[in-house]
Amino acid sequence: AKFVTSDGVGIHYEDCGQGQPLILLHGWTASGKAFFKNVPVWSKKYRVINIDLRFHGDSDKPSWGCRIERLSMN
Repeated sequence: AKFVTSDGVGIHYEDCGQGQPLILLHGWTASGKAFFKNVPVWSKKYRVINIDLRFHGDSDKPSWGCRIERLSMN
């Protein structure tokens, strides 16, 4: 699935399981795929939300918005 930020960039995420939310954030230059072994296990107990940050993984890679201020907005 994707949601669109206020400046029109699509952010990819996976939403699996039920329960208290567990939000996964990968490191710089990685993607949500870094958690591929963890998500099936954690989603048995938690609602796991695995996000590809802007410019990473399956999220859009626009030619603008690579600033700390933009990265912290929605």
